[in-house]
Amino acid sequence: MSKSFHGQYGRAYLFSNVINVYTGEPEDRSMRTGLHTVQDIHCAECSTVVGWKYLVAYEEPEQYKEGRFILERTLLQYMSST
Repeated sequence: MSKSFHGQYGRAYLFSNVINVYTGEPEDRSMRTGLHTVQDIHCAECSTVVGWKYLVAYEEPEQYKEGRFILERTLLQYMSST
């Protein structure tokens, strides 16, 4: 996990794996770091968009993100299992 990312709503985290989400349709998105093909990721419980998955990074220095997930901190909620 890397904490040095920013999403649309502020602080965001980069993960190699996430659970309890499903992906939307791929789309090209222009970001601060260049053009990327991404899929929004939705909470499996409530369907809220909580971030995105990088499919393709067109700039070579950004290709380490491919196949990884961004979760936006402000869109996440802690839910107790009890």
